[in-house]
Amino acid sequence: MSFKSLKELRQMQQEQADRRAAGDRPKATWLSSRLGKNGDSVKFRFLQELDEDAAGYDEARGLGLIVMEHDSPWLPGSPSKHARCTMETEGQCYGCEVSVSKIEGAYKWKAKPKIYVNVLVTPEKEGDAPETMIASWRANSDVVKFLLSHAEAYDTLLNMAFKITRNGQKTDTTYTIMPLMSDKVLAQLPLDGAELYDLEQYIIKVPYEKQPEYFGAATPVAEAPSEVPSRPRATDSDEW
Repeated sequence: MSFKSLKELRQMQQEQADRRAAGDRPKATWLSSRLGKNGDSVKFRFLQELDEDAAGYDEARGLGLIVMEHDSPWLPGSPSKHARCTMETEGQCYGCEVSVSKIEGAYKWKAKPKIYVNVLVTPEKEGDAPETMIASWRANSDVVKFLLSHAEAYDTLLNMAFKITRNGQKTDTTYTIMPLMSDKVLAQLPLDGAELYDLEQYIIKVPYEKQPEYFGAATPVAEAPSEVPSRPRATDSDEW
C-alpha cells in the first residue's frame, strides 16, 4: 500500500484506531452506500419490524434495534463520531458527563435514539439477487417520522416496498421516502430465505475509559475550555 501524502497516512491510522476502539466490527453493507450522491435512489423492503406487537413480527427474524447514542460535535476537520451510551451498562458515560457540563454546546452531546434495521435491497444490475443491507436513521429524522406513521396506519412495515431518494450533498442533505404499491417489486424482494445481519455487532460500543480518546476530547470534562468550536455534523456512511 502506498500513500500520496502524510494526510492519507494519518487518515488510515485514525481509521484503524477507530476500528480498534469500536471493537473491529465485521464488515457489512449499509443502505447509505447506495445513496452516495444527490439524486441516488434505492428500492428496498424491511426484513424486520420495530415492535413485537406489529402484524409482521417474526421471532426468527427478530426486531430492528433502537439504540441511545452520543455524537461528538467538536472535531474540527473530521466527521462527527457516534457511540452507544454506556450509562446503563457501565454506570458512567463520557457523553452524558459532557452533556451536563458547562462547556459551550454541551447540549449537542445529549444521547439520542437511533434505529438500526435489516432491509432487502433491489439489485443494481438486472438478474442479480437482492442484497441484505443495514439501514440506520436518527429517530427524529423525517424518514423515521414517515415510517412510524406508516406502521401506525398498517400495523406493519413489511407489507410493501419503499423507495428512498437522496437530495443534496454533504451536510446539506435530506432524504425522501415513499411507499411502492407494487406487487412486482415485492416479488423481487422475498422475505423467506433472506439473510440477516446480527445488528448488535454493528453498534459502536466504546468502554468508558476509552471514550474521551475515541470522541477526540483533548482534556477531561472538568478541564474542558469554556468555548469549544462547533461545526455541522457530517453525514457518516451509516448515519442519516
